Amino acid sequence: MAAVRFSAAPSTTTILLKLVTCLFIFYSAFYTVSSLCLGVFRMDKFDGLMPFDFNEPPSLKPSYIAILISTEVTFLLSGLLFAIVVRGWLWDYAVSVTVVHIITTCIGCGLVLMATSGQLMALIVCRELPAIPIIEDRV
Repeated sequence: MAAVRFSAAPSTTTILLKLVTCLFIFYSAFYTVSSLCLGVFRMDKFDGLMPFDFNEPPSLKPSYIAILISTEVTFLLSGLLFAIVVRGWLWDYAVSVTVVHIITTCIGCGLVLMATSGQLMALIVCRELPAIPIIEDRV
């Protein structure tokens, strides 16, 4: 009977290095495919924020089709390229990259915008205003 061999779990540094490499591959593939779509659809300008543009309503406009094709081809291509780097547990890295991308596009951009605008408002406009007393419930 053959003995079962378990390989040692990779270190945290190895996992993080592979994750950063996968993120680099994902965004490199996205911008490469987006650039190709720019030429194919004969668009006038390349929007560097294309991977983060969710304001484009579904339509048959070349800009929307380019975003859609770029996204889908990038996910397909990234899965193939991740296999070269990761060689196992690919689904884990694919999910991690997708979650990081969603956080970056949705929450990250909104958080930065909200915190920056709020802080500027507090520093510039609200500095002179009196503090609002805490409203207490009176029983």
